[in-house]
Amino acid sequence: MPPPPPPSSTIWPPAATEPDPGAGPRRRQAPAGRLPLAPVRGGGDSRVVERQDILIAFIGWIRSLVTTCRTLEVNSLIDFEFGTGGSAAFTGAIAKEILHELRLVYFTPPEAKDAGFLETEHFGVLFPHRMSHIDLTGIPQRWLRDLTWDYLANLLRSPRCPRSAGPVDDLRRAAVELGAFLEVEAPVNRS
Repeated sequence: MPPPPPPSSTIWPPAATEPDPGAGPRRRQAPAGRLPLAPVRGGGDSRVVERQDILIAFIGWIRSLVTTCRTLEVNSLIDFEFGTGGSAAFTGAIAKEILHELRLVYFTPPEAKDAGFLETEHFGVLFPHRMSHIDLTGIPQRWLRDLTWDYLANLLRSPRCPRSAGPVDDLRRAAVELGAFLEVEAPVNRS
């Protein structure tokens, strides 16, 4: 038989599990990818104030980016040259993050292949502690770059997809070194 429910005068759950009101505010851990939020003194709904502070900071960052783009007469973030015209490093970081997210939308895998890079997120793979962009433009021969891209794409689609980026980086580095060797030792006659 299950135990009887507690009487209505009993505090439930037990008081030992409740926070001590005299202990002061407790900080919650911010979820991954979120800014930590500090408690606000003076009462009120601190979540609203914290969100307003973050929104104001975000708007300031975007205004800084827009002002820099206007000053440099940049029509698109693709034309933005990082570190030029006195643009702040933080403004460049915002532009890079926006460009990274847009690259996933604006480039299909065949277009990425033509542009000389591979996005692992196109294949549903995101390695821990790294971006999904793999730059293959360091491989000087187009045929070798395409061969490397095809091999990496098949590797990322396969059931034996690596769990870390090590094999992908090793293959890219080897292809860059092979391309440099071929350019010096076996130049193409274009006459």
